[in-house]
Amino acid sequence: MSHDTPDPQESSFEAVLYAVRDHTHLLLGRTITYSNEEWAAPSMLPGWTRAHVAAHLITGAKSMTRIARQLEAGVTPELHDPALDDEDEFQSMSDSLDMQIALDTSAGELHEALTRLASVTGTFHLREGLHIAVHELPLVRLREVVLHTFDLEPAEHGVELVPDIARRLLDFELACINPKTGPARLETEDGYVRTVGRGDNVPVLKGPTADLFLWAARGALTSRVSEN
Repeated sequence: MSHDTPDPQESSFEAVLYAVRDHTHLLLGRTITYSNEEWAAPSMLPGWTRAHVAAHLITGAKSMTRIARQLEAGVTPELHDPALDDEDEFQSMSDSLDMQIALDTSAGELHEALTRLASVTGTFHLREGLHIAVHELPLVRLREVVLHTFDLEPAEHGVELVPDIARRLLDFELACINPKTGPARLETEDGYVRTVGRGDNVPVLKGPTADLFLWAARGALTSRVSEN
């Protein structure tokens, strides 16, 4: 079970930062046992090994750290650098120890950079077609960590998130990422209802908010989701 329960006195920004740290620890606790052979095993993403997924998390953290520092300095961030795609491939060839160190180090540097954005306001283009508020940047990282943890080692029961954090991820997915899944009506166990797309005889998916987020982002139906 995840430990990302936010303190009632924390802001939404701090609560998401806490969840990022918590789920990063879960990811690192899982990957530290991987051998070189296990890193080379296929992930849930077609054509990607586990090493490719980890490399993407590492370069993504480095890119987001740069963006966070630019935002803190009052500089308009540059859009995603295509050169990082080549760095993904290079990083994916690291051995298991180097991969683990890079995951840990890049995540730590990013967390420190994100923490300093607590009082920064405004909006910016994170990448082409994605315009977000500064305070949503930790949510973007949380989304990456949660989904890629699942990609590395899928669990039949999906992902573990407390409802408040799961709702934020689901709303962000539907409002900003525009998922290709659907149409469907999503009904969570705590009465939260959202719709994806339009159509006749739209199916109803019921289950934990975290699992419905996973379906919206990956199209994966877990054992905890029922379809009517």
